[in-house]
Amino acid sequence: MHVTRAAERLHLAQPALTQQIKSLEAELGVELLRRVGRRVELTEAGMAFRREAEAVLERVQSAAYIAQETARGSKGRLSIGLVESAAFAPPVTALLKQARALWPGVETSFLQGRTSDLLGALAERRIDVAFTRAPIPVDDSLHSQSFLSEAIIVAVPSHHPLAARSNVSFTELIDEPLIQPPTARPRR
Repeated sequence: MHVTRAAERLHLAQPALTQQIKSLEAELGVELLRRVGRRVELTEAGMAFRREAEAVLERVQSAAYIAQETARGSKGRLSIGLVESAAFAPPVTALLKQARALWPGVETSFLQGRTSDLLGALAERRIDVAFTRAPIPVDDSLHSQSFLSEAIIVAVPSHHPLAARSNVSFTELIDEPLIQPPTARPRR
């Protein structure tokens, strides 16, 4: 609480610091410091201003840290799109768990949908990455990479002629009835 010592610590001339204080007080329209002999003390307004200024400086330091952590990939947000079947694929869930362990400060959100919906969300930047099913339409704005290959399983009743076989070709299934998931019906 001594202007001359404060000026020395700031590497300023004492009159320059006094002028800056007076300029700040004029801008705020309040007295921040009061002279008491050779010393100064904070007024009530000065104490309130100091508390708030210190809080602002702390937030600035915090903002700098968060920006640095985000640039390093340690903080931030990641939005992931998943087709329903990918959400339950062990390699996908293992990858997501590993990512969460490596980057605990990254907030992760998920969007489930059809491949076409997820590709649209990627193009509109509503999500950052998507796990979908092939085929992916050719689009120069998106890059795709194969992540997982899965075997296709044929399920038949135990008495069916193909039940004893370990491998079945697609041509052998041509005349077999298939159960398929319902297709979306057009809205009326």
